[in-house]
Amino acid sequence: MPRLGDKKKKNGRFLSKVFEGEFPVFVLFLIMSFFIWWSLSMNSNFETVVNVPVRLYNVPDEMRVVNDLPPTVSVSLSGKGTSLMKAARVCRRNTLEIDSRNFTKGSQRATFAVWEFRDSLAAFLPQSVMIRNVTPDTLAFEFVRQHKRLLPVVAGGEFTSASQYYAETVSFLPDSVTVYLLDEELAATSISANVDGIEIGTDSIDVTVSLEPVGSSFPAVSEVRMTVRAEQYTEKRLKVPLTAVDFPHGVRLRTFPSTVTVSSWVRMSDFDHVAERDFKVGIDYATLHEADGGKAEPVLLEKPAGVKNVRVLSGLVEYLLEKD
Repeated sequence: MPRLGDKKKKNGRFLSKVFEGEFPVFVLFLIMSFFIWWSLSMNSNFETVVNVPVRLYNVPDEMRVVNDLPPTVSVSLSGKGTSLMKAARVCRRNTLEIDSRNFTKGSQRATFAVWEFRDSLAAFLPQSVMIRNVTPDTLAFEFVRQHKRLLPVVAGGEFTSASQYYAETVSFLPDSVTVYLLDEELAATSISANVDGIEIGTDSIDVTVSLEPVGSSFPAVSEVRMTVRAEQYTEKRLKVPLTAVDFPHGVRLRTFPSTVTVSSWVRMSDFDHVAERDFKVGIDYATLHEADGGKAEPVLLEKPAGVKNVRVLSGLVEYLLEKD
């Protein structure tokens, strides 16, 4: 059995014969043939199509283009291979920049002859390369007039809260943004910031929120900074005496019980300052004819500022009317 060392020696002798023989000449001939073929090919005439990006600029604030613009125009080129490769690179690096001030304008339509771009592009191309065609030859833009308005930003949607936190103040930076409105959107008085899903769980939050479109109009900026000052609330229940409302002279109201339980959410800092005297719960004489069997439903008449979710927990109360 041949050993590993014997195999290495045989392989070495084979490679030595290969490189000492005609193989290197063959490889050199193959490389030279390729370059001769490539040189001849590059001197032949070819055609190619290059896509050139399109950009519209200098659009005035009062104009909004409403149709979809083509992202590119197709430029058909012909020329020798090497020059054509260079020309294709030049075309891709250029952009068809359309100045809206040069529009041929109708009532709500503007056109731009792409052929005008041909001359400016040709100046960058090798002389042996020709522009055979540009497609499309004309670009049409449909536009509508719009109106510039400064609208205040308001919170749109609902916050979520943890541990009975409630938003006390909500502010935005900037507090107003520019919006370009169409005629049918001019009734808009504000623009909404999307606050859905934002949780209030601390005394203060500062986040970036997105702005919602007004109809089909979008604001000049897409986001604003929102600051929320919040405070934690807790439930407080109080016994509040019932009050007679608009009873005629000489008629007195007696209720059983004489007080009702009122539940409300108050700030933690105000918990000791909110008392039963701050609420007023009564029975309106005008509603007694609707009462069932000498019973009436108390209604909340007054509450202090700053409390939330105020409810009269007692149901119907019994009453008697006494005359002097």
